[in-house]
Amino acid sequence: ASITVVSGVTEGQQAVEAILKNLSHLLTNERQLIKEAADAADEGTVAMLSELIGAQEKTSWMLNATLA
Repeated sequence: ASITVVSGVTEGQQAVEAILKNLSHLLTNERQLIKEAADAADEGTVAMLSELIGAQEKTSWMLNATLA
């Protein structure tokens, strides 16, 4: 999974859908990173990623609610 560059977006819904798709890719990668950091006993990185993932999940929820 990778981040997709989107150009020529003229509709708000189209923009939100693209953002959600890319945010989903980021969350997938970050969840894998948090597992690797936990396995390496890197508590600082786990804490940082946990906070970041929580904020991004909230953003994702709000954007999905916007589309509903």
